[in-house]
Amino acid sequence: MIGIVIAIREELTEFFSNNEFVSHKHNQGDRTVFTSKILPEIVVIESGMGKANAISATNTLIECYKPNTLMSAGFAGSVKKNVSTGTSYICNKLWGIPGSPVFWSTDITENREIINEHKALRLNTYLNEAGTPVQIGSCMTVDGFIYNDNLKAWVGENFPVDVIDME
Repeated sequence: MIGIVIAIREELTEFFSNNEFVSHKHNQGDRTVFTSKILPEIVVIESGMGKANAISATNTLIECYKPNTLMSAGFAGSVKKNVSTGTSYICNKLWGIPGSPVFWSTDITENREIINEHKALRLNTYLNEAGTPVQIGSCMTVDGFIYNDNLKAWVGENFPVDVIDME
């Protein structure tokens, strides 16, 4: 089973409609869970915005459905110039940085490979053949919302990441 965590359902609107996902209220934590008869091996849970909600929903997903693969899907902000809105990424590396942007530096980041390059390339090929063009990149996750374009540009110049996610 594949478990997917999203902050809000609007992040996967087209995926939901194309695959006839329906929503159910889950009995633990009153989270909304989405399933599909077309894709019975996938369960999606809506976490709500923010890091604490994403952690809680992920734990519920693991406890109740025991997926062998977890994905986080949704909107992220580009930190690179000349990236078109709507560009999709498979992030094979995840960078985490705690606290306020005032204190950010490469010394306090944690990073790990979350999907090996071979698997990322296979997934990329599969999605491209299915008509969903994607790029392989690296993602940074942070504790709060980053709306400032100058800060996003600074992240792109100082960290080897393509997008920044706020969950």
